Amino acid sequence: MGENVQYQPLTVGDKISVVLYRSGLVFITVLLLYGAYYLLKGKSLNINSLSLYLVLLHIFTGLSAINLHLYVKRFRYFIRGLYALSLIILCSLLIWKGLWFGEVFMKNYGMLILLLPLSGCIAFFGIKEAFCFRIKEGYISALLLILLVITLSVFGLQSRTIGVLFLLTSLVYTLFILKKIFMPLAYDIGDKSAYE
Repeated sequence: MGENVQYQPLTVGDKISVVLYRSGLVFITVLLLYGAYYLLKGKSLNINSLSLYLVLLHIFTGLSAINLHLYVKRFRYFIRGLYALSLIILCSLLIWKGLWFGEVFMKNYGMLILLLPLSGCIAFFGIKEAFCFRIKEGYISALLLILLVITLSVFGLQSRTIGVLFLLTSLVYTLFILKKIFMPLAYDIGDKSAYE
């Protein structure tokens, strides 16, 4: 993976899967930027908006996880397994609290640690791209995402310092995405004969 050449002609399915993968990354980035903006504005959090935010983050992370192109099967299974774990957590919260499950995180910030599998998926995208295409911001954003979730679970959602860390994470992820989305689609597919 990570060759900057086109090995085989891309099928329509190849093109669609790459566009879906990259679309998921773009929407994740927009959500991260929105989260940073919201926290920096110092607005009080609304349970409904937090719940919707987390559902959207899961949807777009899933879009990228399902359409991720990796030669090594165990890495594909790992990222999809991590995403499945994040979905199990989300579904459990939905069953427990309904559509207003954001209340769980607002009342007990320690519960935000449950977002580690989700942030691990998003971080993995950055690591994969950094490794394959030498996009250094991918490594940095991965570390910042994990640090952000851990910091959120300790200090909560109302701290301005958290907003600054959220903004830094979002901006680094944005730089990573800007380098990624303009690459030719064939780079994501690589050599189809090399897939396990």
